[in-house]
Amino acid sequence: MRNDTTVMPFHTLISAAEVAGASSVLGNPAGLGNSGRLLTEADGWAHFRLKKLAFRLHPQIGMAAQFTVAGWVGGIQDTAPATAGAVTDLIPSCVEGQDATVPTEWVRVPKSDLAGPLPWYKSVQGTADATEEAPGQIVIAGSGTDVFILEIRGVIEFKVAVATANTPAEIALRTRLRAERVAQQKESAQRRVLALLGCSPIIPTPTVVLPSGRVVLEK
Repeated sequence: MRNDTTVMPFHTLISAAEVAGASSVLGNPAGLGNSGRLLTEADGWAHFRLKKLAFRLHPQIGMAAQFTVAGWVGGIQDTAPATAGAVTDLIPSCVEGQDATVPTEWVRVPKSDLAGPLPWYKSVQGTADATEEAPGQIVIAGSGTDVFILEIRGVIEFKVAVATANTPAEIALRTRLRAERVAQQKESAQRRVLALLGCSPIIPTPTVVLPSGRVVLEK
């Protein structure tokens, strides 16, 4: 039997504004892939792990801060580094000066840091603990609402192929569709009965039970 795994290289560019001088990119398919091709591929697999990861900052002319820094922190920390000094404490990190005209050198994250606390992680975020969904994150620090430009390259490995219909989003959609069908059937039956009694029908409000167990009332 062939191994139920696949290895995929990826490359993305993320440009976003900081909030109070800080930002982060989760080390999972949704974060590193910027919700693009990598996340689409992840939808067909149950678990992932990072084999290689490198990132660098590009110059941003006119930024308010004297410099912008980015670094990799393993695991999901209670308080992630959010200042320039705290981020540069991380060994896999880089600094982009205010007057820089070229990108920083590539920061290649060591395999031991990429591993995180677990051997494998969930490919698609859901209701699990955050620790089970990413081996770490790239943290960025600058000033105010500065915009950072982060280029990312890496190699990811997936295992356990699953039907995309089993992902949280698809399950929620199927649950909603079933709830609407049940509501329509109840409404139709109620109309028939109340028509015989000469009364106006009361339209029921359909509810949706998401995979997390949360109940949503549909308007």
